This record gives sequence, C-alpha cells and structure tokens, in this order.
Amino acid sequence: MVKKQKNKDDQATYFNDFYMLTITLTDLTWERIPQDGHIPCPRQGHSLRYWPYMQKETILATSGLKHQRARKNVVKGKIYLFGGCSSQNAEYCLPGVYVFDLDSLTWQKITTSGLAPQTLEHSSAVVGENIFVYGGMENGKAVDDLYTFNTVSHCWTPVKTFASNPGARTGHAFAAIGEIIYMFGGRSNEDEYYTDVYALDTVSLMWQKCEVKGEKPFGRSHHTFTAHSDKDIYLFGGTFEFKDGKIVSKNDIMKLSL
Repeated sequence: MVKKQKNKDDQATYFNDFYMLTITLTDLTWERIPQDGHIPCPRQGHSLRYWPYMQKETILATSGLKHQRARKNVVKGKIYLFGGCSSQNAEYCLPGVYVFDLDSLTWQKITTSGLAPQTLEHSSAVVGENIFVYGGMENGKAVDDLYTFNTVSHCWTPVKTFASNPGARTGHAFAAIGEIIYMFGGRSNEDEYYTDVYALDTVSLMWQKCEVKGEKPFGRSHHTFTAHSDKDIYLFGGTFEFKDGKIVSKNDIMKLSL
C-alpha cells in the first residue's frame, strides 16, 4: 500500500495509495483501487492483513427449463491496517486500527479496547478471528511482546506464552499455516541478524525452535515470508546492515518445506 522515496531535500516521502494485483492463468494486472471513508495517513512499516469471513447467500441458479435454489458460501472479507510511521525519527508506531471493506472500498477507523502495542517493524499474522502481533521496536529497542487483536470484539490482549520465546527482535516475518505461526529472521538489540525458525502454536501458546535441514538463508530483516498451501513457505529479499553502516538489499528466494 505504501511506498517511500527521497525528495530533493533528501527527506522521505510517504504514500497512502492502494493497489491490487489480479492474477489469472495468463496475466498479471495491477489496478489502483479507489478509496473512500477515513483513509489512513501516508506511512511505512505497517501491517496489512486480510481476514476472510463466510456468509451464506441464497442464489437462483438456472439450467435449461429448470430453476433450482442453491446455497453457496460467499467468501467476503476485510483488510486490517495497524501501525507504521510517517517520520524517520519515530520511536513508536502510529495509533489506531483501520479496516478496509472490500465490498464498499471504504476505510473505517474502528474503536478498540485493551492496551495496543506501539511497536515499529513488528510482524503479524491472522489465525481464525485473531491477528497476532509480535516483537518490533519501541523507543529504539527491540521487544519480545506478543499481542492479539480480535477482529470481532476489536479488543487488544497481551498474550503470555510458554517455553522459550524467540527473544526481542525487529524486522522479522511471520507466516501462518493452520493454527501454527512460523517466524524467520529479524535483528536483535545487539545488531545480530537471526537465521533461526520458530513456530508458535496459537492453541497451546507454546513456542518451539524448529530444527531445519538444508541450506540456511543468510540473516536478514525486512524480508517477506509467504505460506503456500499447507506445506511450503517462501522467503524473499530483505536487508542486512554492516557495522560500517552500509546496507545491502537481497533478492534471493528460498523455500522452507514443512
């Protein structure tokens, strides 16, 4: 949704335009989506998560001279936006949760309850009715807090987990498969880049460090980690900062087979 570029004064410019990529068997097509309602301000480093919900709808199906009533499940959904910043010097994320309705193409800033996280560069994933948010950076320090946001009650809840958690990190990435959330990478407060994979069981709230075979990816942050079906997760890109301040962007792609 949001891009960042440098203007003539070497200041970051943030955007709040919205695009959709439509995928067919033969084409990939970008389309700019019109927005209405309470449109979020320009930002970067936010979370944008899709939450589907099922609604039964009666339709009239016609076949030749016969008419029959059929019931089908229509998958509708909403996109939830949280966090991000619009300043290079930000120490906390922007407040508020926004919802984009895919039917009306309208944004709404919703009223929430509970204590919301204030982290920059966190990661999030949707499991059932909940959006899980872990880690990130507050006031210049990486944290290891876990929160859930319930998409029905609109309530934030801090979550206590069991076993050793992955530790404080920022710029990591989540991928959810079923009731399990997998996490890779990120950066520590000591500027260490992680190469480990952790799994969070969202039912038992148990963390587990995964034993992974094969070629291990380099440590990185700000990468993508995308689940495909229920057996593979694809890692792409990311950044690595050397001690002299030089930043290298990566464009490798690797597959984690579960």
